[in-house]
Amino acid sequence: MPDDWNEDIAFLPQYLDEIWLRDFPNADVLRLPDAGHYLQEDAHERIVPKLLAHLDSVFRSGPQVAERTAST
Repeated sequence: MPDDWNEDIAFLPQYLDEIWLRDFPNADVLRLPDAGHYLQEDAHERIVPKLLAHLDSVFRSGPQVAERTAST
């Protein structure tokens, strides 16, 4: 169990490192140790710029990137 109930057990560092990053080794990870399960509420000022930059890079790259991402 997490030490602090604000932590999301699904995304504790060991799970992120051992499971998620093994399956998605090229993932761009934004670690938010002070945010709980509801990231949009706890850290929106840090998430929104990253999300918008990611969406911009995907859509700027053209439909082939979006199609490849959807099919994987």
